[in-house]
Amino acid sequence: MMFMSHDNKAKAAYDTESVIVLKVGTKVITTKEGSLDRGQIDKLTRQIHQLRKHYRKVILVTSGAVAAGREVVGAVAREGESVPEQQRYAAAGAGPLLEAWSTGFKKAAETEKKELAEDPLVVYQLLLTRHNFASKIERKNIKGSIQKIFDADDGVVVMNENDPVSSAELKKENKKGTKFGDNDQLAGYISRLMGARVAVLLSDNGICVDPQLPDTLIKEIKNGSDEHRQYLQPAVAINGRGGAPEKDKVASDLQKRGIPVHIAAGREVNILLRILLDGEEGTSTHYKP
Repeated sequence: MMFMSHDNKAKAAYDTESVIVLKVGTKVITTKEGSLDRGQIDKLTRQIHQLRKHYRKVILVTSGAVAAGREVVGAVAREGESVPEQQRYAAAGAGPLLEAWSTGFKKAAETEKKELAEDPLVVYQLLLTRHNFASKIERKNIKGSIQKIFDADDGVVVMNENDPVSSAELKKENKKGTKFGDNDQLAGYISRLMGARVAVLLSDNGICVDPQLPDTLIKEIKNGSDEHRQYLQPAVAINGRGGAPEKDKVASDLQKRGIPVHIAAGREVNILLRILLDGEEGTSTHYKP
């Protein structure tokens, strides 16, 4: 997979066909206290702005609505929150979360205006649940809506699971025993639907033999391999829901379908540019088809 360096001063041709899916986990964009880390969001929006110099079809799947909602209502994250409580927080936080991303893109445009000949990116929001993907008609409508946005070529599609109207996404598992998984599954669904060229799931780190030791990073997982699964740890933080097992499930499924996936350290400097433009791995685990 060849990518163009963002350090190349020559104007690169736009890739108008490839879809890039980026999933941002809650802990990547929140502080230790559980509020939105707008400085971190600004760093990510600047990278996405740079990506737009090369790849025009970017889908951002973002977590963080529940955390943003707690900030709005003045609540503190705690163990044992009920689903209705989290739905309330998500309803309060969806707007501020979107506003944080929109503000970030405006700042990126101002910072990069000498390099990027375009206005701040329009943020097109889609709130979905797994049920939207169960219907062929709805899948067609979702794909059509996204394609229309891509045709406009002026922004980024920002997605979030619609927590306030769907309790299944906030529970540990649904009736079929499968998780939707803190937007991990949503990223997988949309990657398959849109035929993504690559998906990047931003988390604490990649998959490590010892989660406390980044030096034990597993850099590549071969298609069909399961040896790494003995090292996967579920989410333990109050602000996180998906955890490594869910990300691995999504990544392995996309890998089998021919879509490469990186589970990467979301706070590492320029991680998106390093992976998607420079062809580096960074602190990430690469699921190579």
